[in-house]
Amino acid sequence: MMQYLWQRPNWTNFRWQDENLLAAIGRCRFLQGRLLGRLTGIGLSLENNAQLEIITEEALKTAAIEGENLSLKTVRSSVAGKLGLPSAGLSRDRHVDGLVEVLLDATKNHDQPLGVKRLWSWHAALFPTGYSGMHKIAVGKWRGEKPMQVVSGPVGRETVHFEAPPFNRVASEMKDFLKWFVNSRDALEGLLRAAITHFRFVTIHPFADGNGRLGRLWQSLILTRWNPLFADIPVESLVFEHQSEYYQALQESTNRTDSAPFIAFMLRMILDAVTTTAPQVTPQVTPQVGELLATLDGEMSREELQVALKLSDRKSFRERYLKPALAGGLIEMTVPDRPSSRLQKYRLTGFGRRWLERR
Repeated sequence: MMQYLWQRPNWTNFRWQDENLLAAIGRCRFLQGRLLGRLTGIGLSLENNAQLEIITEEALKTAAIEGENLSLKTVRSSVAGKLGLPSAGLSRDRHVDGLVEVLLDATKNHDQPLGVKRLWSWHAALFPTGYSGMHKIAVGKWRGEKPMQVVSGPVGRETVHFEAPPFNRVASEMKDFLKWFVNSRDALEGLLRAAITHFRFVTIHPFADGNGRLGRLWQSLILTRWNPLFADIPVESLVFEHQSEYYQALQESTNRTDSAPFIAFMLRMILDAVTTTAPQVTPQVTPQVGELLATLDGEMSREELQVALKLSDRKSFRERYLKPALAGGLIEMTVPDRPSSRLQKYRLTGFGRRWLERR
């Protein structure tokens, strides 16, 4: 029978081979510095970015990771309402409101202590009805007696990567974890601390559902505290796109009681995120792309955009308008995993909206 990580003596004394990680950390720092310099060069202040756009973008991406395609207008309405901005009288959604509340709390109060009550309030906000899908779950408190396993694969052929500690150990494990979290703030490299926090949280799996979402949120909070640049870098989206590698790194770290494989994976995701974000900071916007951005209202299909732009040639529209805007990170698909979907629409990204504001 497999011995799970938490069953081993002193399982939280994680080990990592510093010499194998220094190069990746150095590369991350270099890219961060270069990206920050480019932002400063075009007059963008990370601290003064429009909070409405940042939180809206983060909410959409976080939900997409969980397979939820939220309405851009509904999310923006919720964020605007929470920030005391005009929301154009759009309808609100309890689920979206809860997600936005958590994101705003993490962003606006990132220097406040993160304790049990705050974690429970985040969890309750994510599940305002007390249900996850059609299943009633324990909300705003630690999980119950049912064993908690992290699995992947189709139903009936699941692969069990590990089983979390039993419910009667969750409270003590989280108490020790939160104590370590406070004590490690000034004692550990920010990138390492974020990866270890993520690894330790998903290992404990303290809630009945939402652990992945909260783990990613916690990691993003740590990275943003360490460097505000990460508020605009979608690390969690890349993790979702590499789920099989995520589970492989998690299992390897579990088997070896060595967090190095998981840290190395997360550093690679951070590197990829910073690298793919860098070209978007100063995109080359042609007159055609600028016209597309100015025309895009909420979420629009290709057909709707061509009609609005009075363009009949589909190939020309794709090559001169759509593809350059997507490549520059100025717009995004609403169904990114199915580019040819008949339901496909397009919407502005945070970069696209900020370009429009600054033109």
